[in-house]
Amino acid sequence: MKKLFVIICILLLTGCGTKETMKETITYQELRNLEDYILVDVRTEEEFVSNHIPHAINIPLSTIHADIQLDKNKIIVVYCQSGNRSNQAKELLKPLGYTVYDFGSIHNWEGDM
Repeated sequence: MKKLFVIICILLLTGCGTKETMKETITYQELRNLEDYILVDVRTEEEFVSNHIPHAINIPLSTIHADIQLDKNKIIVVYCQSGNRSNQAKELLKPLGYTVYDFGSIHNWEGDM
């Protein structure tokens, strides 16, 4: 009986290791290699107006809800001031069927502003 229990545990543990998970963060270099994505700044409108990454659109975290309309054929890349709101945005968008990567902080941007 003890051997059977050990065998079942091993099978369960190895089964968990085979499940592939999507990487949920993206670096500046990885972002530069993407071809078709939407860059979303989830900070407030005031923060966005003061500075933002080129070509980003502003969708404040507080406005992300189930009827948000973004192209589901494109990758969504979210960022904010420190990385906290972008992580929250990612978690809100994933269950809605979007492929989402968290860029984290605007300070991770290495290009021109």
